[in-house]
Amino acid sequence: MKKCKNCGKEFEPAYNRQVHCCPECRIAYSWQRQKDRQKTEQSGKQKGKKKKRTSTLAEQNRQARTCGLSYGKYVAQKYAPVVRKHGVAGESIQKGAAVVEATKETNERSKRTYGKKRIATGELDGDLG
Repeated sequence: MKKCKNCGKEFEPAYNRQVHCCPECRIAYSWQRQKDRQKTEQSGKQKGKKKKRTSTLAEQNRQARTCGLSYGKYVAQKYAPVVRKHGVAGESIQKGAAVVEATKETNERSKRTYGKKRIATGELDGDLG
């Protein structure tokens, strides 16, 4: 025997997950939950409204480019003090910086090797005139 979540009456469930004695109780319970949810949402909206976004993604990207950074690096620098404040920074940021530096070095090496290959195969002869 189970107790109905809506009316509290005991009933014999037709299947294990059944929690209401009849379809009417199930519908009434769902309506009540929906009303409660709407009340909590309205009270939450009145307490603390979300901040409106002051700048668009395009504007932030433009600002990043004027600083000579990619959007990702710009946002990372912008939120770095927040991350450090919450104690997440430190080792993970240092590891990330090391990965970025290693990637830059690898890219530079591959550019040099690619240029040497082009010179060796004579691809650059046509480029020079």
